[in-house]
Amino acid sequence: MGVIKDKYGRLENPPIVYTLFMLQYPEQSQLKLPDLSHVISALQSHLKRRYPILEEREEQGLDIVFGPQGHSMRTLKQKELHFISDDRLHGLVVKPDRLLVHTGSYGDFPEFAQRIREGINAVQSALQVEHYAAVGIRTIDAMSFSENPNL
Repeated sequence: MGVIKDKYGRLENPPIVYTLFMLQYPEQSQLKLPDLSHVISALQSHLKRRYPILEEREEQGLDIVFGPQGHSMRTLKQKELHFISDDRLHGLVVKPDRLLVHTGSYGDFPEFAQRIREGINAVQSALQVEHYAAVGIRTIDAMSFSENPNL
């Protein structure tokens, strides 16, 4: 496993330009309340050291339902809490039904895994999430073959 690693050793700077982790859980009604101060306080107690910037955003989405009578569409508005690092390269997004951990500065997996654990611990503690519906991780690589034709 790892043709590049076997041939060239460990890459000093992995060619990963963006990494995203998603953990989906049952929708949390406390994230739909008008006043999120108690949830924010609980999350910040776990995340403030690494993610001191907090942005509350309202995202607009579209819900499309297909059925025997055709389809129906409705616009949805959803609150999101964005916890962002000082350098704005790392962040966590807490939505009513999922946690996203992302970075534009990927060092290695153990470092990213620690960020994932911190996010999961914060969500479990603040929202009392007991089980998960889905989990995923995605990386976007950018390799320039003109710099090293042997890669």
